[in-house]
Amino acid sequence: MGNFAGARDLRNLLGVAIRLRTLAGQEHDAQDRALYLTAAEALEARAEQLAGTLPDQQPEPLDPRLYQRVDLII
Repeated sequence: MGNFAGARDLRNLLGVAIRLRTLAGQEHDAQDRALYLTAAEALEARAEQLAGTLPDQQPEPLDPRLYQRVDLII
């Protein structure tokens, strides 16, 4: 992810943390449950840290002319 994390990266990290917490709730073995919860907490802490790198303002919309479809038959 580098030094900059986008909103999608943060959403993915938190999605994995949510899944780990769900697995921890379903797990019967205490050691596995603790492992899942520790991993979820680490991911949440990393997401919180990376949230500080998000830009304060929304980026300007990209010029749509740069992304026009090109129909090319070869």
